[in-house]
Amino acid sequence: MGELSRISVFFVLLCLGCSKDEPAIQFEVNVPLEVQTYIDRFVAEAAERNQIIDLSAIGLDIVFEQDLDNNLAAFCNEGTIVISKQDWDARSDTRKEEMIFHELGHCILGRTHHNPILANDEWQSIMRGLPLPAGRAACINYSGTRREYYIDELFNPNTPEPDWVHIREDYALTAGARDTFLYRTDLGSFTNRMNLPDSGDFEIEVLIDIQMNTTSVGVAWGGDQLQDENVVHYTPAKTFTINAGLSDQSIIYQRDVFPALDDTINLITIRKRSDKYYIFVNETFIYWMGVKTPFVNRFRVLSNYIGPPNFKEVVVYRLIL
Repeated sequence: MGELSRISVFFVLLCLGCSKDEPAIQFEVNVPLEVQTYIDRFVAEAAERNQIIDLSAIGLDIVFEQDLDNNLAAFCNEGTIVISKQDWDARSDTRKEEMIFHELGHCILGRTHHNPILANDEWQSIMRGLPLPAGRAACINYSGTRREYYIDELFNPNTPEPDWVHIREDYALTAGARDTFLYRTDLGSFTNRMNLPDSGDFEIEVLIDIQMNTTSVGVAWGGDQLQDENVVHYTPAKTFTINAGLSDQSIIYQRDVFPALDDTINLITIRKRSDKYYIFVNETFIYWMGVKTPFVNRFRVLSNYIGPPNFKEVVVYRLIL
């Protein structure tokens, strides 16, 4: 065998020696115990979508700081997620999951902030982030079928627009569809909880004259305590907000200088049909949300005020559909 041939065989054998299986490098995974359940959920959701995530092959470090600058809740930096402990402790399970999934979208999936809007004016992705478009809040309704879509989109940015963006409700109902259950006029301001129908579908309508109020006014329903109630409220500056219970989601919808609101007098309507609530402002459909359980058949009006609003008319109907 010539010298060149012997050299060639040497390099082939050398390369074959290099191809032998060697132990994979193991990267450190440091996750606080109270965060681990959300990491486990993320890995499980990935697996359901045929994506296998081995954190030991990637590495992950999650640390708490008591507070972060610029009111940040959390951020990802080169495989490390830093979380504001103050913000974390104030979050419900749902909102903790949304936060961790967002940050893992950065750290594990390599996604950047993504701010498009769906056809019904909701965020397209839980990867929305700063800088936000003018007049929009970062809040997302991360529940029910919406949650399923947002996780699909997290792992596949090409996920098609979900069917629920087309759910709407006409304000007008057929003659005889409403049966008056409760009627009050010129109540001024009150916060005592009042009864709703025990079962079936219903509608709450509140005609509000905001008058000299300087903060928010609105309607709360479905719970015995503020942390469990759904809330629709707005301010004199026309910031319109929907809360799905402070112990669950908190703010799920918010718009600044909301054009559906008039300057002083507004009609707020909450309609329950089957498993959904439909929200209207001045007879214009605004939003739908799922009915949470357990449901408490109570409601009240809300007012944190210096100059009191006037709840000119409060009506509750049974719906006969």
